[in-house]
Amino acid sequence: MMQNGQVGALLVYGANPAYDHHDAEAFKAGLKKVKLSVSFTEKIDETSELCQYLVPNHHYLESWGDAEPKAGYTSFIQPTIYPLFKTRYFQTHYSNGACLPDRQVQLLITKLILKIIGQQNLAVKMHLMSLYKMV
Repeated sequence: MMQNGQVGALLVYGANPAYDHHDAEAFKAGLKKVKLSVSFTEKIDETSELCQYLVPNHHYLESWGDAEPKAGYTSFIQPTIYPLFKTRYFQTHYSNGACLPDRQVQLLITKLILKIIGQQNLAVKMHLMSLYKMV
């Protein structure tokens, strides 16, 4: 689709297809035909060099996160250091930048709650999702 010019915008996060795609040359050629290309990354790589815009993302030591080291055990990852530069969470960008500073924490807590209640209570799930405008 990219080679035919049918892709209007390409947002790249957590991937480097210009380097490790099985047909990287075709990807690079297709990327040139995309009208808008944005790379959300913490460092410059082969893909970000080809994108029109480079949006800096937090380093993993500056980020909130969650992990499931063992099935059924979910934990939060807290930032180790304060952001060194003017970077933002990727999630803040795709939510139109309208997030409060603690928005990432809210999303993580909601994700954990949704995981705990599973499919058991759809009404509660929909309410939580609407609170954080996740739907």
